Order: sequence, then structure tokens, then C-alpha cells
Amino acid sequence: MGASDVSKPVVKPEDTESLAAVELVVDKLVYGGEGLGRLPDGRVVFVEGALPGETVTVTLDETVKRKRSGKLVSVLQPSALRLEPRCCHAAVCGGCHWQHLAYEAQLQWKHQIVAESLQRIGQFEAAVVKPPIGFDAEAGGAWRYRQTVRWAVHQAGDGRFALAYHRRHEHEGLVAVSQCPVLPVPLERLIQAINDHGQAVLAMCGEVVARIATAGTQTDTQTDTQTDTGTDTESGTGADTGLCVVGFCAAPDRLEDVLGYTGLSALYDTLKQAVPTLSGLQWVLPDGAVVSDEDNGDGSDDHSDDHSDDHSDDDNDKEQPTDFQPVAGTVDVEARFTTTDGIWTFPLGVGHFFQNHAAGAQALLDVVEAQLPPASGPKAESLLDLYAGVGFFTVPFARRFDRVVAVEGQGEALARLVDYAAGQGLINIMALNQSVESFVTLPAEPVTVTLLDPPRNGVKPAVLAWVAANTMSRIVYVSCNPTTLARDLRQLCEAGWQLAWVQPVDMFAQTYHIECVAMLTRRPDVAADVAEDGDAQGKPSPASA
Repeated sequence: MGASDVSKPVVKPEDTESLAAVELVVDKLVYGGEGLGRLPDGRVVFVEGALPGETVTVTLDETVKRKRSGKLVSVLQPSALRLEPRCCHAAVCGGCHWQHLAYEAQLQWKHQIVAESLQRIGQFEAAVVKPPIGFDAEAGGAWRYRQTVRWAVHQAGDGRFALAYHRRHEHEGLVAVSQCPVLPVPLERLIQAINDHGQAVLAMCGEVVARIATAGTQTDTQTDTQTDTGTDTESGTGADTGLCVVGFCAAPDRLEDVLGYTGLSALYDTLKQAVPTLSGLQWVLPDGAVVSDEDNGDGSDDHSDDHSDDHSDDDNDKEQPTDFQPVAGTVDVEARFTTTDGIWTFPLGVGHFFQNHAAGAQALLDVVEAQLPPASGPKAESLLDLYAGVGFFTVPFARRFDRVVAVEGQGEALARLVDYAAGQGLINIMALNQSVESFVTLPAEPVTVTLLDPPRNGVKPAVLAWVAANTMSRIVYVSCNPTTLARDLRQLCEAGWQLAWVQPVDMFAQTYHIECVAMLTRRPDVAADVAEDGDAQGKPSPASA
């Protein structure tokens, strides 16, 4: 066959539009972070990086029925709210979506996105959604706020390794990073320090995780040599005095090399020169593997298989390596919060899932606390905390109830809850190490209040049905996904509950993500029926297995 005989791709007339640039006006932002505009024929186009009110030029692709995505080519008429991103990686990194949008506008659009999700999916009135709780745009609220981070490891063409985030789209691979302004200063400084001094370790890693103590709870007495005052000069929060820990996640195919490696203690000493508040390093291994390094520091073993939120990955529900082996220094840091019951200091390792925004986590506690029996009043009968984790809600509010049941499928997280509760003298908590889905299949009696704090994909229908049938007074639902929240709230309301309100809390500045707390009470007619059933059965007691 000659060259002239090679068939050429046939471009259909209806496909030519996808090859040309078109001009459109962006109407609004949607969940997912894109700007939404429309073609003259009414078809919707989703455009990353475009802001409401802007006139933009885009190229169209990925035609799916009446939905299209557009790649931003140019902004012809920019929004007055458009900013220059602070991060040099913002255009390609998947971690932040809205660095180019003023923070107050981010809050306004998150409010609208939550309200539209509740309207469209849940069939609720928009007025049920309160304005978001936001934070000072500079003082650790919109920048330098993330308490944990999960980096991927990227190998460049020259063979060198570097910490990286996922690009905007998973199939586009990784982007090696040199900065990250949503991280507290010590965690950001670790990027360059690990890249410079950790090549041998990075070659054996699939990921690197790090956590910093909540600002003001745990500090290093050493002065930061890179600032005169020892405070975060960019945010003013003192965030660069918090102790931090790092975990190196062993690549499965390099496990033998990791088990024989003895250089992590030396790396710890080197990294501490660059980041004086570094308190410890550890290996993160497949469950059961043991590090051969004799210098295991003074940290405790940590066999967590809990989930950890990745700055660059929206899916925080995936399994993580399950064996945490301390190697050098102290591998727990503290997160401290307050309620009217007292001050609560949670010891956390790199692998424990925990709210990532200190001020936002405190706001969540405040919102939830207001829906529970007062600390100074008579106790309620029972609290059921589903997806309890390390006890962020369980422990601070346990004294307000006669009995508390905490259900958590991750064993190490629940062990932390049990240990911390015991240290606080709490003897009324029944901690169950099982999945929520299995818990609701067991015989149980009604509870006074149920607290739900599920992963991003929400609650299974069978669990919602059980909660709706077995909760007497209130359901408090904490969610990081307004679309699954709206879906689940609709099922609860169809089962006899009514939605009082939804309170968004901005835990994820510079992104489209938003945390929400929803409060539900029984409809009066249904509440009467349940009360009669409860009288017939005797007093309701906490769920039990």
C-alpha cells in the first residue's frame, strides 16, 4: 500500500465546532469549580478557570448529549473579582481551583452552590441554607490553613525525584511542586528540604504524608532560623511554630529495600536543620512489615488504616497503607479545641483522618454543640456517633449523655478514641469497631440523638433508613459533599424527618469544596407515633451490639 492510499480521518460536519474557538459569557460557578456558560443553541459549557460575568474564548470538546466542556483560551472581559494566583502551580495543580477568585466571592458562590444542590437534588427551599461561616482571608483562614498533606512522588526525566500533586485531571499525571501557600510554613519548607536531601528515600516511596500541630497547641522551643520572630510572616498565625511529622509511604515493589534501609534517622537530623519544628519521621508500610532500623525514636507504634485527605485528590475515601513504624523523633502531634465542657487535645499521627482546617474544625464543634443538650443541664439519654473516627465529636460531648455509642470501622482510629476517652475519665462510651453498614443490621433500640459524619460519598440507603427509624429526637449530619448531603437529606425527610437548616463551614478555601452541618428533627405527627411506640417498649436506650 502506497502512502497515498493511507486513509485519512473523516471529520464529520457536526464535529467541526469542537475544533474551533467560540466566545461565550459565563453565568455562574458550579460544584466541581467550573464556570458555566451556554452556546447560542442553549447547550451548557463547563469551563475551568472562568469566572461569572466574564466573556471568554474556549475550545469545545467532550461532547456528551447536551453537555460540553470547554478549554479556556482567553479572557476577553475579566471579572473585577479575578486575582493573580499566589501559587506558581495554580494553573495546573489539582489541589486548588479558585486561587484566582477573591475569597469573599468564594464564600458567596459556595453558599449558592449548596443552596442549588439542596434545591435540585433534595427539593428543599434555598432559604434553608445559612450563609457560610468563613474566616479571615489572611490570618490562617484562606491561606496556610491545611493541617495535613499527602504528596505523590514524581520522577523527572533526569532521574531525580520530587514531591508532587496530581494535575487537574488524573490522566494528566503529576506536577512536581516547589511551593504550596495553603500549607503552613513548616510543611511548605519541607517540600524543598525533602526534594534536596531525601532522594534515596523518595526512590522507595509512592507517597509522602505530613501533619502539623494545630496552631497554638504544640510548639518547638527552637527559633526558626528563617524568620526573626518565629512566626508565620505571611499569615500572622504563628503557624510555623507548630510541631510537624512526616511519613514516607513505602512503594510495594520497594518494600525489601525499605526494610533494610537505615538512613532515615540521618535524614531526620538533616531535615530538622531546614525545618526546626520537625518532630519526627516514620515509615508507612503494608500491615505487618517491620523496619530494621534500631533507632525507633520514642514514638508509639501506629497501625492505622484510616483515611487521609490529599490536598490534590478529591477522593479521601481510599484505603491507605496500614502500618506506621516510628523511626526518629516523636511521631504524634496535637490538635486542640474547646467546648463549654473544657479543652480537648487530640494526639494524632500522620495517618489519622481529622478535619484539616483548625479554625473550621472549631466552628464545626461550635455548630454541633449548639444542637446538643447544654453542658450545665440534665443529661439526655443517648448519643449515637456513626463514622466516629478518633472521637472528634464523641469525646467532647460525651458528658452530656447517659450513654454514648461510637461506631468506627478503622481499628486504630477507634483505639485512639478509646484511649483518649479513658484519659478523660469517660466511662459511658461504648466503642464499636465495625462498619456502620454492619452495625445497622444488628438488633438495636432507639437513641436520642444520632450524629452522622460520613465520607464524601455519603450514607448508604440502608443506614439512612435505620437512622430515620431509630432516632428519637435529632439527627445532626456533617458532610463534605453538598450533592450527597442533599440526596441523603431527602431520604431522611421522606422517612418522617424535617430539615431545620444547613450551615456551610468553609474548611477548604481556594477550592470548590465546602463542609456543611445539617440539623433535622422529627415531623410532629411522626414524633407522636414514635413516642407511643417507645412507651410501649419501655425507655429507649443506646444502640447496642
